Amino acid sequence: MLSEGALEQLAVRDPAAFVHERRRLLSDFMRRTDGSTELLADMQQTIDQTIALSGTPMRSLNHLAGLIDERLLIIARLSRELAAEINNQEKKE
Repeated sequence: MLSEGALEQLAVRDPAAFVHERRRLLSDFMRRTDGSTELLADMQQTIDQTIALSGTPMRSLNHLAGLIDERLLIIARLSRELAAEINNQEKKE
């Protein structure tokens, strides 16, 4: 495991090694999750594509913030729908 800041230093010193190590760390993390590997891999692919297409770090940050905002809006909508469904079930009982 790399120490804090070591990945950043690796990126500056050896970009190819950084990409390899980053992929390894992400894969290790995803394998340790409980059945979410495919979902996490898809999300990571979206993040990587967004970063690659953004052009600058600031644009990447803005685009990633937009993706997070979209996901949070979806979660909020699904939460409201679930709460309404639970409420309707409780009224029926």
